[in-house]
Amino acid sequence: MVNIYKVKSEEEKDLEKKVLKLKKIIKILKKQNKKINDLNKIIKEMSIDLTKMKNPRCSDCGSWNVIKRGFRPTIDRGKIQKYHCKDCNWKFTHKTIDYRMRHNRGTINRILQLRKQGKTYSQIADEIGDVMSRQSVMRIINKLQKPEKDIIIKRKQHNQYGEYEREFKIKI
Repeated sequence: MVNIYKVKSEEEKDLEKKVLKLKKIIKILKKQNKKINDLNKIIKEMSIDLTKMKNPRCSDCGSWNVIKRGFRPTIDRGKIQKYHCKDCNWKFTHKTIDYRMRHNRGTINRILQLRKQGKTYSQIADEIGDVMSRQSVMRIINKLQKPEKDIIIKRKQHNQYGEYEREFKIKI
C-alpha cells in the first residue's frame, strides 16, 4: 500500500502555525479598523457640532449654514458680531442676556442671584439701589425665568355619591 498522506515536516508545521497566527492578527486588525472608522465618524460629527456651536442658528429659517459678517458698533455693549445666513440671505446679530435691556449684564446677574437666595422683589430693589423699582425687578425676573410646566394628575376620589376622577394641575 502506498501512503497517500504526506507527513509534514516541522518547518511546514511551524509555517502553518505562523499563518494561523497571522490570520488571527488580521481578524483583530479588521475589528480594530472598524472601531477606528466608527471613532472617526463620531469625531467628524462632533466637529460639525462644534462648528454649529461657534455660530448661532439663523433666526429666520433655523439653518446652521451661517457665517460671520463684520461687527456693528453700539454705545452700551461695544461691538456686536453680525451674522449672515447662506440659505436665506438673512442678516442678524446674536442676542445675549442683556439684549434690549436698560441694565447691564452685571446688574441682571446680581438680581438673579438675589432671587435665588429667596429675597423678595422689594428687598432686591432696595439692595441694588435707587436705579430700579420693585416692578422693574419683577419684570426682569419674569422675562428671564424658565417657563413653568403644568402637569395634570388624575386621581380617583370618593364622596357620598360614589367614586369619581379629579384632575390636579401642578406647576414644575
